[in-house]
Amino acid sequence: MRRRLTSLAVLAAALTVIPAGSALADHNVTHTRQQICTAAGGTFSGPGTATPTVNQQDNQRCTVVTSVDGPPTPSGTPTVTTSEPQPVGEPTSVTETVPVGEPTISERTENVGEPTSTTVDVPGTPTVTQADRDAGPATVVSEDVPSGPPVVQQEIRRGQSVTTTAPGAPINCRRVNNANANQTVERCDRTEIDTTTTQTTVITTTTTPMETVTTTTQPRETVTTTVTPYT
Repeated sequence: MRRRLTSLAVLAAALTVIPAGSALADHNVTHTRQQICTAAGGTFSGPGTATPTVNQQDNQRCTVVTSVDGPPTPSGTPTVTTSEPQPVGEPTSVTETVPVGEPTISERTENVGEPTSTTVDVPGTPTVTQADRDAGPATVVSEDVPSGPPVVQQEIRRGQSVTTTAPGAPINCRRVNNANANQTVERCDRTEIDTTTTQTTVITTTTTPMETVTTTTQPRETVTTTVTPYT
C-alpha cells in the first residue's frame, strides 16, 4: 500500500519567517515552497508565479510518496506432476516347481540263461528316477510402484500491480477567521491514499519417484521314471 500526502503546512510556517527587503525578491513565496518541498523529498506542483494569490497558494501542492510492499498472497490452484516410471534395482525372478501329468513307467523283459521247462518271471527291485523340467514359457509381469516419498516444491510468482487512488482524511486543520467569530472557519490540507495491489501466485509441484518391479514366473514339472527289471 502506498500513501501520498499533499500538505502545505510546512510551507505556510516557512513563509512567516521570510525576511523583508531585498531577500523577498530572490526568495519569494513560490520559490521558498519549492525549496522546502525538494528538501522533504517531494514534488512541487501548482501555480509557479512569484507573487501568488491566496487561491493560487491553496492550489500549490508538495507530494511526498512512500511505498510499502505487502506480504505475498497465495492464489490459483497447485500443479501436481508425476515423472515417467524409471526402472530401479534388479528384476525379481520366482521359480516354482509344479508337477504335471502322471509318471511314465517303462517295462522290459529279458531272457537270462537257458530256458527250462518252467519259466517264472521274477520282478527285481524297481529303479525310480525323477527330473525337473520347464512345463511352458515363463510369464513376466511388470508393475510401477512408488520408490520413495513425494517431493513438494513451491515457487512464488508476482503478477501485475494495480494502483487505485482514494481521497484521505484532511490533516493540519487551522483556524483562518477571527477568534471572536461565532463560527470557526478552518483550512485543512487534503490527502490522497494510493493503494497498490500485486497479484501473487504460489505454484506447488509434487513429484513422486517411481520404480518398475518385474516378476518372472517359470512353470516347472517333475518327470518320474520307474524301471523294474525282470528275471
